[in-house]
Amino acid sequence: MAYDNPIWSEKQRIEKRFPNSKTLKLVDYISIKHKTWGSGVGIPHSWNLWYGMRAVESLGFKYVFNINGDCVMEKPEGLLKLREMLGNADAISCEYVKGRYFGTMAYLGKTEVIKNLWDMNMERLYQFNIGNAEGRLGRFSEQLGLKIVPVENPEDHHFKPPGTRGTFRKVLGFRHLHAEHKVRRWNRMKPIEMKYCEVEYLNDFERKTLLRYWNGEGEKFLNSWWNH
Repeated sequence: MAYDNPIWSEKQRIEKRFPNSKTLKLVDYISIKHKTWGSGVGIPHSWNLWYGMRAVESLGFKYVFNINGDCVMEKPEGLLKLREMLGNADAISCEYVKGRYFGTMAYLGKTEVIKNLWDMNMERLYQFNIGNAEGRLGRFSEQLGLKIVPVENPEDHHFKPPGTRGTFRKVLGFRHLHAEHKVRRWNRMKPIEMKYCEVEYLNDFERKTLLRYWNGEGEKFLNSWWNH
């Protein structure tokens, strides 16, 4: 697990910024490069992936699969199909536009190839106007002449509902829960399922509305959540 949740404010409680103990017991190793002052989220994310790829390489894995922590696979058996789709190519990403975009929310690729991409990213990390990680990796993959498997891209970068397109959606049952949690309220849709939420991290408003709806106390609490 690579973890970049910001823990720089003195007002924050550290125990509220990490996954709960049940989740942590499933993790063999945690890489933490926290968000420092003025860094944004891109810098800790890049450092964590750079460290993580060295760990994967040192353990001898020939291929690496990455998925963001706020995403789920409802059809994890689809990883076998994804590996078949990869074949002898270098990588397959949840979204790819040649020379412009390599989706980092989820991807499968050769360890050496993915490590090289993040190495190139780190060499330019502190330069101005270099774009986001997805844009950089998209350019690097073209510069290196990598063979990237074409996919059906989602309607938007964040896999927001009510979208239905996307190879990763169809093969893995891929969902971006963080985006869904926000967009479902904006669009007056049913919320994500309670099983995907660590309820101890809900804020006071969500406890008074969303949690009570999940607990079967009535549609009025769903309406209160929508109308906030």
